[in-house]
Order: sequence, then C-alpha cells, then structure tokens
Amino acid sequence: MLVPESIDGGLIEAGRLDEAERVYLAAVDRDRAVASFGLGRVALARGRPAAAERYFWKALLDSKHLEGVRDWLAVARLDRGDADGALA
Repeated sequence: MLVPESIDGGLIEAGRLDEAERVYLAAVDRDRAVASFGLGRVALARGRPAAAERYFWKALLDSKHLEGVRDWLAVARLDRGDADGALA
C-alpha cells in the first residue's frame, strides 16, 4: 500500500493543491483508498469539508487499515461544524 502523505511530495502543505489533486487522481488505479484519502486532504485544504468527508469515507470503505483516515474524517466534521460527529 502507498503511504498517503508520501505520494504528493508535500504539495498539499506547500499549497500546490491543483498539482496534489492530479497526483492523487493518477493514483486511483494503484490504490483507491490512498487516492481518496489524498483527495479528501485536498478538499479540506480548499475549505470544502463536506467533500473531504465523502472522500475520507470512501478511503475507509476501501481500506479500514489506512493510517490516519479517522482522524482526518474528524477534522472534516469539525470544519463543517459537526463537533458531535467528530467525536463519534
């Protein structure tokens, strides 16, 4: 399995979201869970927590063992104002 944070080479943190999105879209065939997780991080960085939450759920469905997805899902829920859902 690919390590989610390693395949974009720090593009999200550098604010290069369009490039990061292209990297994760290209990764769909290799590892759908990682691609969904990365696309969720991109959506969150763009201020779209509801879209991020959908991507994180897809990542969880594809791989329940992908490290950190539940944490990012909680962040997305908090960003859209769902504190109770973030704690679930």
